[in-house]
Amino acid sequence: MTNRTYTFLTALIGVVCGFVIIRSFLFADSMTVRNDLVQGFFVGAGLGVVAVEILARTP
Repeated sequence: MTNRTYTFLTALIGVVCGFVIIRSFLFADSMTVRNDLVQGFFVGAGLGVVAVEILARTP
């Protein structure tokens, strides 16, 4: 995977995490268990990738 592709995927994950957080505050009444599980999976995976990226860059 090239650096450009990885940067794009990291940015995309950040956008998805931000969307989920904002949507959960604005539209809390439209959340179902299925939506919560799917969004939780994606946000957890995204935060895991970001954490690995941060740990890989620290000396």
